[in-house]
Amino acid sequence: MIRDALAVIWKECREMPYQVGQGHARSGWMFLATFLLLFGVIYPANAGAPYLRSEMAFLLPCLGAVFMINAAADSFAGERERHTLDALLASPLSDEGLLLGKIAAPMIFGWLTALAQILVGWISANAASRRIAFFDPRIFWSAVSITLALNFFISATCVLLSLRAATVRQAVQTATAVLFALAVLPAVVFRVTPSIRTFISTTPTRDLPLAAAGAMVVLGVVVSVIAAHRCRRDLLSLL
Repeated sequence: MIRDALAVIWKECREMPYQVGQGHARSGWMFLATFLLLFGVIYPANAGAPYLRSEMAFLLPCLGAVFMINAAADSFAGERERHTLDALLASPLSDEGLLLGKIAAPMIFGWLTALAQILVGWISANAASRRIAFFDPRIFWSAVSITLALNFFISATCVLLSLRAATVRQAVQTATAVLFALAVLPAVVFRVTPSIRTFISTTPTRDLPLAAAGAMVVLGVVVSVIAAHRCRRDLLSLL
């Protein structure tokens, strides 16, 4: 299974700029370059050294996960739309390896993009302040963990929805609506549930990012298990 997954990851990562750019590799690279320019160079350079101790240092890398919605939604719906799904299903790849590779590829690519933003942001903030400073350890590890968890959750959710979508456009629209609803849900629960509001208000602020990362990992695992039950060759070939 691992060997199959690695083969799929290698194939998907080579096509990732094409998927991010919605069919145009050059557009995909332009989107990623613009993201790094705006949030890895311009904002940290304007903020200077205080950026390395602010919450924006772990919030900005999370924005790169938005690009992975298109990439993950393309996983099965794109193969179906390009009429390459039957050839993929006829390959000797195991169902588990195929699904694992489809989820892992956008997760890894998105996380590497976030790490690139963290590195470029650190260089830009230091260059602007003309001295060498390091991230607050809490901020740094929050950024590393929450971007990995977020990309895992988004990738798993989009791949699950892509399994049954007829087109990439349909998968992206459905995934966007679902992810937006899930993003709004915690705020609604916070307002209407006093016990949750009390728990969050008494939790140390430094622990909230790691708690959020843990929650997204749990949700990602649940979504991946559901996807594993639906990723069957006999069902996929019928659509």
